[in-house]
Amino acid sequence: MSKTKLFVYGTLKKGQPNHYFMESLTSATFVGKGKTVSVHPLVIGKSNLPMLIDHKSYGKQVNGEVYEVDADDLRDLDRFEGHPDFNNRREIDILVSYGDKNVVEKCATYFITNYAPEMLQQRCYENYDSYADHGIPYDISENPNHPDNVQSSSQSS
Repeated sequence: MSKTKLFVYGTLKKGQPNHYFMESLTSATFVGKGKTVSVHPLVIGKSNLPMLIDHKSYGKQVNGEVYEVDADDLRDLDRFEGHPDFNNRREIDILVSYGDKNVVEKCATYFITNYAPEMLQQRCYENYDSYADHGIPYDISENPNHPDNVQSSSQSS
């Protein structure tokens, strides 16, 4: 079965609030760290969600992680990311780090589908970390399937 290289830049990265989802995918294999070749605005939007905007002439090179996933897991990721309504998945060039060697590869990633022009006025990040000192951590209530939400709702029942 063929695999797709996927670049993740937000809550799905290791150490971030939704990494549990990557760990639940049977085929997801960590390839290495990655960085966008082109600049893109990575902003923090509604519910403190990191959002990559498909606007190449503005922003920063964005750091993230590259995984390989099979078609079934890619479909699950598409549902998780709201593709194609909320986010749109497409391939872009990513500089992938294989230890001492860096290689430009085509990787799928998710861009916010519709964004307000004023989002381009927001601070752009090169690296998303929900726990950074920006003071706007990811709001897990955005994800009803997050383990912390499932656990707390079952305790209150």
